[in-house]
Amino acid sequence: MGLKTKHKKTFLLYYDQSQIWEGLTDTQAGKLIKLLHKNSNSVPPKKDKLLKYAYNIIKNKIDVDYDAWLEKCKKNKEIAEEGWKKRKKRTHTNAKERNRMNATYADNDNDNDNDNEFK
Repeated sequence: MGLKTKHKKTFLLYYDQSQIWEGLTDTQAGKLIKLLHKNSNSVPPKKDKLLKYAYNIIKNKIDVDYDAWLEKCKKNKEIAEEGWKKRKKRTHTNAKERNRMNATYADNDNDNDNDNEFK
């Protein structure tokens, strides 16, 4: 399973993964970040087992995050569709109901004049 970032444009790196990064040389870390950033089924070099191990750990977390993001998108879509259905039902009102609704927003014209004169 490759990085699942077809529609999502970001991924997270976590502080609890810092031991993985600290165990890599700067060259390996650079290669790893480039592999993760490709957004594809990148395969780390077979010769470098440490790089392959680090890549698989981080890639799996990115995949889990992506699945959670997709689920959140699905729920948000369902909530939005339900809201639009309710909104469509409310727009079918007759004139009497509209007047009743507008009556609650009537202009409240309270003039509070203070006629105290200063001497």
